[in-house]
Amino acid sequence: MTSLIHLYQKRQLYIHGQDQSEGTWSTNYVLTALLLIGLAVVAYKVKSKGSLLGSGEGLINRLTAFHFLSAHLKFTALSYFFAGLDHHLFPYADCPGKRVVAEESNSTNIVFEEVACPSNAAAHDIVWPIAMFFGALAPFMLIPVIYIMLGKEQNWSTIKKVSLVTGLLAGILAAALPFAVGFYVVGGCQTIAALALLFTAIYAVIKVEASLTNKIYIASAFLTFIGIAIQTALGGACGQGAYERGELSGIEGIENNCPFPDYDGVTGLNHNFVYHILETIAKVILLVPAYHLGVKMTEDNKGAGLNEVEII
Repeated sequence: MTSLIHLYQKRQLYIHGQDQSEGTWSTNYVLTALLLIGLAVVAYKVKSKGSLLGSGEGLINRLTAFHFLSAHLKFTALSYFFAGLDHHLFPYADCPGKRVVAEESNSTNIVFEEVACPSNAAAHDIVWPIAMFFGALAPFMLIPVIYIMLGKEQNWSTIKKVSLVTGLLAGILAAALPFAVGFYVVGGCQTIAALALLFTAIYAVIKVEASLTNKIYIASAFLTFIGIAIQTALGGACGQGAYERGELSGIEGIENNCPFPDYDGVTGLNHNFVYHILETIAKVILLVPAYHLGVKMTEDNKGAGLNEVEII
């Protein structure tokens, strides 16, 4: 009988179908912390200058671009927090999991052995959908921000309602779908939102005003798009598919096209890590436009007889 020989003494990165590296979940937490702390500071500074709501009758009418950009950042932070919990504590997309083994120590014949999931694995089915809900909801909060950048004033209240309703529907859909499908829905929403923000901000810089805020929108959207592109482009060589093909096994004779070192997940300097770093920078710099929008809201609130659009 041929004995099965384990190729790793260290844990395997995709043993349960999900990235569980320190580099991935730690950067989830870093983004969450930076955004929530930053938003608290922005809210405190805006509050010191006046009300945290715009003028008008009813809650919808009192919401401004400041609130929607802040909501985008807050929902992004929540998505990353729950995704971090899942990658860190409940990375069990596949139960049972599969560990790469070989028939001989120098064999290129890859086989797997089944690995049972722990008793807390069911938490993945709760935590991951929450992450997907906020991940799909967040991009839709940029609709009113983009609308205002275009200099539009008509149907402002309707635009805000459309943003909230479509965002909630997208979030519910992403949460209800299977693991991988929901992930791609969120990625699609984020990509479209980044491109829309990028091209709108470029238009605003050329046609409206080359302000610092508009330039920051360009930089943020560009970093997000580049991060998504890197994650997508290298996902095939460094992700679940490569793991199942044995390309991440370290077996001599099996080609490995993943450019990152230590691909077993100990350091986790992989495509997800790079994406998280770029996305952290992209979102943190949006705190500056959020503050500017908040200050403008408070200044406009002090004027008498301003209509809802002028408050933005």
